[in-house]
Amino acid sequence: MTVSPFSKDFDSIFFDVLTDYQNLDSSPDVSQGSTAYIMGSVLSSGLWGLYRYLDYLAKQQFPDTADTDNLNHWGSIYGVTRVSGDTDAQYLADILSFLRQPPAGGNALDFKNWALDQDNSKYVDSGTTYYNQYATVVDAPDGVLGMVGIYTIPNDETIIGGAIGTGLVSATDTYIDSKRPLGMLGITVTGATESSQNVTMTVTAPATGSVDTDDIKDAIEAELNTMEPGEDLYLSTLYYIAKSYGADNVTITVPAADVSIANTSFVRAGTVSVTEV
Repeated sequence: MTVSPFSKDFDSIFFDVLTDYQNLDSSPDVSQGSTAYIMGSVLSSGLWGLYRYLDYLAKQQFPDTADTDNLNHWGSIYGVTRVSGDTDAQYLADILSFLRQPPAGGNALDFKNWALDQDNSKYVDSGTTYYNQYATVVDAPDGVLGMVGIYTIPNDETIIGGAIGTGLVSATDTYIDSKRPLGMLGITVTGATESSQNVTMTVTAPATGSVDTDDIKDAIEAELNTMEPGEDLYLSTLYYIAKSYGADNVTITVPAADVSIANTSFVRAGTVSVTEV
């Protein structure tokens, strides 16, 4: 990240001021308590305040460095809604996604954004609002050209298969159908279903270190529990997780090979076992 030219601290400013005094007079008294020292200190204090203000203004010019209030302003300019519970980092990601890939008249990202629009693709039951946490978009589902398939996972996975889940799918379908371009056959929104996946792994620690199997287990579960509809599980991903947490050698017996997932399903962690040998 580029360092702001206005991020100078007081000591740096004070040093520059005293240097200027010395450039004007070859032998000034700049010791503590001297006139030059006192005047330089007062001037540096005022300059430091100006630098801080300019640094603040510079940061508000861009959403990735803006504070909370101005980040909200950036979002309002582009019509990116901040939903309840979003951190600044999450909201910034939504804004940057919009800036990098603005609506383009119906590309795959548009359909995904519509499915994840928590203000519109939602279902309210007994005061609780349900929305889509994940969505995968594919062209020509089941080989039907001109159709778009959207496969979703709700923010509360316990509603899958029930009336609330069906209501959310229906609401998502209705909203996307109102936004999609004309001239296409239509869309199909499908609530994906869970595919529980067990993982059995053994690891060895490096010769001069140790490995925490609980950390590896937690990281594998976290990875599996955020996978999207149709996202395949690769053994290389599991190997990488174990290696990144310090494992020297890794042996995976379950699954025995990469796991291919249909768009109508999504992986979630079953029993994950990581043992050191």
